[in-house]
Amino acid sequence: MTVANSDEFGSLPPNQIVPRLADHWEHIASESTFYRILRTENLLRHPGAERPAQRRHKPRALCATAPNRLFSWDITYLPTPVKGIYFYLYLFMDIFSRKVVGWQIYDAESSELASDVMRDICAREAIKPDQVVLHSDNGNPMRRHDAGYLASTGRRAVV
Repeated sequence: MTVANSDEFGSLPPNQIVPRLADHWEHIASESTFYRILRTENLLRHPGAERPAQRRHKPRALCATAPNRLFSWDITYLPTPVKGIYFYLYLFMDIFSRKVVGWQIYDAESSELASDVMRDICAREAIKPDQVVLHSDNGNPMRRHDAGYLASTGRRAVV
């Protein structure tokens, strides 16, 4: 208990205390013994419990007031007859009218492919820069897509 509560080791879990002691050629107890003793003394605590609560901001609400102002998009996995192989459906929908404004099926998941679909939609629907807000969940291709696509076209997005 003295070692586990010392200034040197007080903030470390047993799986770090034992190797550090071993580096100094000291052996007091095994990791499991350290854990067992700390558990019986009610001294095991999560490091996150010491962190102060962080203020969370409510996400900005989006409201579709007219067609071609707010789009939502996502990528859906489509299984193939081969186990573990998928096609990817890229689907873009106008939130105001609920119209599917564009979709495409690819054999890969990438932000560049999503950008191609969005460029086609903008050309077909005559969408001007800064006219549409593109909303998505926080998936990896969505984050990469929003950064790359928006930088190249000047359109706005909300992730």
